[in-house]
Amino acid sequence: MRAALARPGAPALMTGAIVATASITDCHRDTGCCRPWGLPGLWHWTLADVQALTDPIPAAGRLGLWKLDPGQHALLHRRRAAALPAHH
Repeated sequence: MRAALARPGAPALMTGAIVATASITDCHRDTGCCRPWGLPGLWHWTLADVQALTDPIPAAGRLGLWKLDPGQHALLHRRRAAALPAHH
């Protein structure tokens, strides 16, 4: 993979990014309710208001929740504001 991407003219590949925002509305331990994708005994989040970003924001991959760094936070708010419909 690295050799193919290192060739001149190869497309840039983003390997870590924020691609959407969402509100977490519930968190529950799996009891079979989330099949077929849920894993037994793990915690599952219920999401609402999921909004895909038109352009991903670079971010290192992490497990669980984390705080955005100030640059990511500012970029996210600018992109969300730009996506809102204009008020007349």
